[in-house]
Amino acid sequence: MNRNSFDQLAGAIFSALLPGEQATLGFLGEESDFIRFNQGKIRQMGHVSQREISLRLVQEGRHATLTLNLAGDNGADQEALLNGLSQLRTQLPLLPVD
Repeated sequence: MNRNSFDQLAGAIFSALLPGEQATLGFLGEESDFIRFNQGKIRQMGHVSQREISLRLVQEGRHATLTLNLAGDNGADQEALLNGLSQLRTQLPLLPVD
């Protein structure tokens, strides 16, 4: 994920916030290639690509957090994140004040 993709997701979330809501976003990612050797021979080659975003919603002294694995498709990722925001809104009133 590049900076532009993250900024687009952040913009979608922050523009969807209702009055009195605050949110934070966190991103973790890994992109690496690897080779495993055994007895001097290549046994496995691979590529790891993982992207994860966490959304924290805060309102009236309550907070809830959701973590999603990103697909790498900004449209699908944005839809999943906005659905997550909706889920957090549903959960928030059920939580005790911090």
